[in-house]
Amino acid sequence: MYPDTFFVIGAHYEHLGQIGTDYYFPGANDNAAGVAMMLDLARYFSLPENQPDYSIAFLAFSSEEIGLLGSSYFVENSPIPMENIKLMLNLDVMGTGEKGFTFVGGNVFADEFNLFAKINTEKKYIENLVPREMTANSDHYPFYAKGCKSMFIFGMGKSGKYHHPSDTLENLSLGGYTNLFKLIVDYLAHR
Repeated sequence: MYPDTFFVIGAHYEHLGQIGTDYYFPGANDNAAGVAMMLDLARYFSLPENQPDYSIAFLAFSSEEIGLLGSSYFVENSPIPMENIKLMLNLDVMGTGEKGFTFVGGNVFADEFNLFAKINTEKKYIENLVPREMTANSDHYPFYAKGCKSMFIFGMGKSGKYHHPSDTLENLSLGGYTNLFKLIVDYLAHR
């Protein structure tokens, strides 16, 4: 058991909201679906029989859409020393996935991505896992900038709209949601 070593699973809970009187952006894919995945994982790992050897911090961030303010604040004021974080997984745009998932930072942290890919190959959970270079476009990045391994996972598929008024629940496929959940659970069990 390693209670002082953490995995961090995060998602941002705000979206663009209403702009003026004519436009409302519901944010089902970006990022209610990511928050739902984070909460599902928190519920799963809260059960005694599912607790891993490491601690897991579940973090809901605000102000991602206006400049990663919540996650930046966290890393600057973290009660967890950054060197005690094994990996930060950022869940953003989880409402699709029937065509696979992209792992931003997967090219940078190849060992971590390769473990996800190995498990996925064995279990045949997801059609396609795509590693990408690191980008500064979501809440994983402030962790990376502070020296933590971090990856941003997002779904690829037919209902992938975000930052759009049609980003509503009825337009989400949730095509890869359950299998990504299983992949993350299996990944943490192998750590």
